[in-house]
Amino acid sequence: MEMVAQQLISLERKTRTFSELVRDKIDGETEAALQHLDSEEDEFYDAVDHNSALLKKSSPETPNASEGSQLQEKVMDLSSYRTQLPSNKSNKPLNVWKFLKDCIGKDFSKIAMPIVLNEPLSGTQRFAEDLENAYLLTRAAQQATSVERLLYICCFVVALYKNTSRTGKPFNPLLGETYEFDLMEDRNYGFRVCCEQVSHHPPITAVHAEGNGWTFYKQVDLKSRFRGKTLEITPVGTLHVRMGQEHYTWSCLTSTVNNIIIGTLWVDAGGELLIKNHQTKDYAVLNFERYSYFSSSKIGTIKGTVYSDGDTPHFDIVGNWKDGIASARPHGKEKYQTLWEKFAPPSNYEKQFYFSKFTIILNELRPGMESCLPKTDARFRPDLRAYEEGKVEKGQSIKDWLEDKQRQHKKEREAKGEKWKPLWFEYKYDNDLNEFCWLFTGEYWKRNFEKVPDIY
Repeated sequence: MEMVAQQLISLERKTRTFSELVRDKIDGETEAALQHLDSEEDEFYDAVDHNSALLKKSSPETPNASEGSQLQEKVMDLSSYRTQLPSNKSNKPLNVWKFLKDCIGKDFSKIAMPIVLNEPLSGTQRFAEDLENAYLLTRAAQQATSVERLLYICCFVVALYKNTSRTGKPFNPLLGETYEFDLMEDRNYGFRVCCEQVSHHPPITAVHAEGNGWTFYKQVDLKSRFRGKTLEITPVGTLHVRMGQEHYTWSCLTSTVNNIIIGTLWVDAGGELLIKNHQTKDYAVLNFERYSYFSSSKIGTIKGTVYSDGDTPHFDIVGNWKDGIASARPHGKEKYQTLWEKFAPPSNYEKQFYFSKFTIILNELRPGMESCLPKTDARFRPDLRAYEEGKVEKGQSIKDWLEDKQRQHKKEREAKGEKWKPLWFEYKYDNDLNEFCWLFTGEYWKRNFEKVPDIY
């Protein structure tokens, strides 16, 4: 019991906030620099001065836990959207042992999951959620040099992992399902994103987003494997950012959900992540350190470096993918500067599936949407809508019916010798990667939705 208590204390210590993390010693070389964040925690560092190679302070506001909502309002106006889900998370019990007994060693994407394990989002919406910190890409596009642009892209990449700590499973997208979210009316930090489920087996979602000076796109095939005590989730696919003539790419790491059967669920991600600029040959290496009872690393710890062509280091990066990161020039006296911290969560978020303010609005069906969205949009999924409204049994019944309908459509296509063809993405060759990938055609924004299939 004493050992268990010590482990729990250790785990609690290792999940402290970002502000506490940066006070600790990362290594002998950066300890003094990180102490700066104690005295200047109320400063946020913005864009780079085009006349200086160093990051400079642009605003007295800090995106810390108490002021994160002000930062979010500054880069994303959500004032006209809802602030709460229609209902809180269900407390309906689940016979875990009965469900898990036949799951060991299998791919979870091919298993019919009880709806109570889901969160009220479809997979297409979950991928659109990646754009919550799209303002980092806009700031990247504003930088004077390629290594400075790469530094902010690193911030965006790290921020993608903050939502992996949620343990709810999104609804599996139906073949042909789409989702769009448009905030382009914001001239400074606006963006729009379109997602389409282009394949069912393997399940692949194609994503395309664009903003002020940048384009982000990816295709993701989620591979998952239940190991008895853990669930490993590996997104297979390449992620891309284009800024002018520059093309940046990277791949995702494996995330592990721990304590599947007994104990408190918690998520970890680990490994080395490489981000490349295919034109300038700049690159960044981010090391996500896996938590261990026997190491000093905390859950979510990150260390990394941005290099130019020729392996010259330009920026050191330290922090935590759960909370935020900071950066400084290597081997110098420059103080570490906070580049990204997560937005403040909404009230009651523990009962709202741990959704952020941005996530809460993703499935909102606003006035006028029914007339301008295709009927394949995830907002029209009846099982998802019922589940979001707290109608768990109704949602489960509709979910089973939709999955049967999808299987029937597949049989009909096979009988006719037909193959599924996505409407908004094409499978094309990427010269930088020497591989094929799903690329957005742009036709979606013309809003001619007469030929969209009936999937709901």
